[in-house]
Amino acid sequence: MKRQSALFFFSKLLTAIISFFLVVLRSREFSAEELSDYYIVVKSINIIIALFVTWIPESCARFYQEIQDKKSFYSTYAFLLFFSSLLALGAIVVFAFIPGFTSISLFFPYVAMLIVTQALNDAISAPFRMAGKPGPYALSLVLSSVLNLVVFLLIPAAFGMGSIFIGMGVAYVLTAIIGFFVLRIYRYLSFRSFDKKLFCQSLRYALPLVVVWCSIWLFTSSDTFIISQFCPKEQISYYNLAEGVVTQSIGTITTAFSFAVFPAMIDQWGSSKKDELGKTVGAFLTFLLKYLIPAVFGLMCISFFVYGPILDDSYNPNYEGSILICIFALAQFFDVVFQTYAKIWNLEKRTITSAVVSMSSAVFNFFFSLLAVWLAKSYLWAAGITLLVIFLRMVVTRIMFGKRLRIVIDWKMVFCSVLSSGVMALCILPFLYYLGPHIWAIAVAVLLGVSVFSVSMMALGQMRKEVSLLERIFKKQTHHEN
Repeated sequence: MKRQSALFFFSKLLTAIISFFLVVLRSREFSAEELSDYYIVVKSINIIIALFVTWIPESCARFYQEIQDKKSFYSTYAFLLFFSSLLALGAIVVFAFIPGFTSISLFFPYVAMLIVTQALNDAISAPFRMAGKPGPYALSLVLSSVLNLVVFLLIPAAFGMGSIFIGMGVAYVLTAIIGFFVLRIYRYLSFRSFDKKLFCQSLRYALPLVVVWCSIWLFTSSDTFIISQFCPKEQISYYNLAEGVVTQSIGTITTAFSFAVFPAMIDQWGSSKKDELGKTVGAFLTFLLKYLIPAVFGLMCISFFVYGPILDDSYNPNYEGSILICIFALAQFFDVVFQTYAKIWNLEKRTITSAVVSMSSAVFNFFFSLLAVWLAKSYLWAAGITLLVIFLRMVVTRIMFGKRLRIVIDWKMVFCSVLSSGVMALCILPFLYYLGPHIWAIAVAVLLGVSVFSVSMMALGQMRKEVSLLERIFKKQTHHEN
């Protein structure tokens, strides 16, 4: 399981690096107004996928291990996918006529293509992971990301924004094709094997998840449409570009962590060691916080120097883009803690509880963001409200779990990580301030930050396992050479 978790982690890390490079290219290739249309279209697709498609892999794949007849499983799975994809395509037609979503009509063929291809990708991904195929799945993620970048670079400039959508669609299709043949799904598809019981069971499990994914949209997408109604159009790009930077940096760590940990949690939940889940989750959270804290500190430090040498500085008026990066980085930090607890609810099949907590916080976020942006006419308020709601959601969830599941976190380790991160920040900021915004200066600052943090943690005695691992690797290498 450690091997599988490591593969998931590093594959997500590589794909995020490539995605970050795409964010940089888009900021250079397109104006703020052009990118605003792109973000509105993508957020619209996220709504449709969340409401009509995502619940398929999240619900039906939950029963993958329980269903021995794989022909029955995949046949029912395919029917669910076809059914919900039709609903999604119908919904996007309706969305195109809603005020605030009119950009959809400008790129409608691309939107329809992305809905179908993303539905295929999502539907294949879930059983792919559950089937215990970490190697091919990790490879498919990396290859798809590389193909997305290559297609974007090769498509003629005449396609304009269409080059982004085509690259995304091709990447989704590649993942689906690889999964289709690696899992040999073609052997299992049969109309006669449709399982009505599994179909109904999946729907019962999925309906609360529709609410959960709707709430995820309210968190991740609604701010874009609120800003589009009350602020100048280009501010949509300022907001979403900063969010993209965080998603493809700090979000990489949190997503990869969740991606790697959940299969391990499922395995332990199904074993005789289920009562030890609290210790396992505590150990995972301690490890995550140990390295996520310096990542957040580091990103906040360099956020005031990345516009210009890396991102187009026109997306950072009055340092507002840098402020947004800081806010989104903190939000990612608090959100991953909540998501870890929410996965325990999924293991317990308490999806209604998860839905209530997620939807309640999402509704609060939507209405308070709407009120704040409407009154202040500033998109910074939307980010601030989201951060506050995510923090409160994490606190409430932690309290709910406190009495029934003892999650042991090494707080000494966490404190040392905070202290070492503070020392790191005190070294990075003066270094960048005096050298100015240059790519080489940022690269050196990142290496300096990693070095200072590592030395500080070693001085505090919190890197023993890492040092021991390096010693074993060195001894093996030396023994092999001799």
